[in-house]
Amino acid sequence: MKVFLDTNVILDHALDRSQYYADEATRILHWCATGLLEGFISSASVYTLTYVLERGGYQNDALRQKLETYLSWVTPLPTDALVFKSAFDSNFRDLEDAYQYHTALHTKMNYFVTGNLKDFDSGDAISLLTVLSPADFVERMAFLDLS
Repeated sequence: MKVFLDTNVILDHALDRSQYYADEATRILHWCATGLLEGFISSASVYTLTYVLERGGYQNDALRQKLETYLSWVTPLPTDALVFKSAFDSNFRDLEDAYQYHTALHTKMNYFVTGNLKDFDSGDAISLLTVLSPADFVERMAFLDLS
């Protein structure tokens, strides 16, 4: 099963944002790390994660090690001109969200997981790719804990 994780899911884990979905992000990333799921992110998420972790105090080897760990669990996907064009032509209000969504769509993901559901309520997001919150995704995939 191929799951695309929005940047905020990785950040919930990295920053232990318990007010959001840190516990669910931990479970999802564990499933990815153990091969129960194929996890993917956009290459843009790597840039954002690097920036946020640096601002959070990670430097040099510690930063590289943290990023390498995440990249051993999930695979970054490229975003090409076709993805950008699809995003521009979509009904999304937020272009960054459109880039993420269309990256997942063009690479044929089974699920798109985001902590920001309200920005994925366009007709595109509802009909073409299942978009779930981390909590809803964990509930749907709870059978993986039995593996």
